[in-house]
Amino acid sequence: MNDYRNKLKKYNEFILKLEKCFQTNDYEWVDVYTTPSGRVDITIVSDKFLNRNESTAYIEQCFKDIDNYYRRGFSNFYTVEDAEMLEIEKPEKKQTKNPTWENAALNYLNQETNEICEDPKHSSKVISFYSYKGGVGRTVALIQVAYLLAKKGKKVLLIDLDIEAPSLFDIFREKIDVKYGLVDYLYEQMMVTDAKDRKLDISDIFTDIKFDETLKGNLYVVPSGLLSPEYVYKLKQLQPNFVSQKDYLNDLIVEFEKNLNLDIVLIDSRTGLNDWGAFSLMNVADDIIFFAYPNQENVQGLQLVVDLMKGNGCKNLTMAFSRIDPDGIEKAKELFEKLQLEQEFISILYNPRIATADQYPIIEALDEYKELADFILEDENRERNKFYLNTNKSFLKRIKSIQIENVITELEEKVHQDNVWFIVGEKKY
Repeated sequence: MNDYRNKLKKYNEFILKLEKCFQTNDYEWVDVYTTPSGRVDITIVSDKFLNRNESTAYIEQCFKDIDNYYRRGFSNFYTVEDAEMLEIEKPEKKQTKNPTWENAALNYLNQETNEICEDPKHSSKVISFYSYKGGVGRTVALIQVAYLLAKKGKKVLLIDLDIEAPSLFDIFREKIDVKYGLVDYLYEQMMVTDAKDRKLDISDIFTDIKFDETLKGNLYVVPSGLLSPEYVYKLKQLQPNFVSQKDYLNDLIVEFEKNLNLDIVLIDSRTGLNDWGAFSLMNVADDIIFFAYPNQENVQGLQLVVDLMKGNGCKNLTMAFSRIDPDGIEKAKELFEKLQLEQEFISILYNPRIATADQYPIIEALDEYKELADFILEDENRERNKFYLNTNKSFLKRIKSIQIENVITELEEKVHQDNVWFIVGEKKY
């Protein structure tokens, strides 16, 4: 982990040295491009190349600082006059909010204030379920929590963005009645530029999941797609950076909100330092819920991710320890303290029925997930009340002038603001 950080730090210092040396006015510029294999290509336009030998020696020295991690590729050097004659133009400035782990790490190392996390674009609450390691019960938690929220009357949409190891299509195989999924939709958005020529509509990629029990709300699922050679081909054509820049998934969520009147969207995210995971956390989610088994390996990896999220302006981070043996709660609490998150400890106890289940949700194991579902509902209530108060200043002024008893029925909710208790429910003020 430290070697990874050092690699990024050295690379960034290399670029800064070149820019400081060769960019002395608006006509001079430096462009550095690194291939996925680690080859570094540079183009420099600067009048310092009137003294070519000295400039070349300086560049050689700069490359020595990164040659343990990268290899030198193509190098092109021009004076400002030569660049103008050859019509070599300065490349467009790269987007600073491109949600990749590399950009997040560079911002963190440079202590930059760029908020790489996008502002919410949705009317519903969009929450990404993320784990640094697999096998911690993240997807099961997603389904169990979604079911509990739907029982409470919420309209919940599940999106399988773990597209390299999808599971929702298989988990709900007897309840899903669509042939296509998210990968098919994103592939068509990318490949078919004219909207009128696109064949897939949102109705082709989601399904309403029905259960034996009648729910007060609804549970919808967008699977990643039906596994097949065609699925693999489409998946390999997709690039998370391109999908992010085009805002395909955010636009899709907005369309679902219009058609289904959603309350909550839960996203099953990719594990580890994978760019699809970075995309789900930094480009799509309003909130992030981290899942981990309480051991040092899980927490150390999550600590890095939490630090990167905090350093890039990502807020609303929540941690849930899962698959905990009752005797291991104290150890989990010790590990939780290291993450320094502003929340109460949330745990999901181990239930052997989960390991052997072949039907989801697992009705016999719902109690283990009630704490997390309640947390989401409480957070939604807080956000709703905050919005209400911010948009109804006159209401707050009036309520402060009225003496109200602190008596709350089941149909009423209590909100505390500026040391004033007031009631939202049957009474109106």
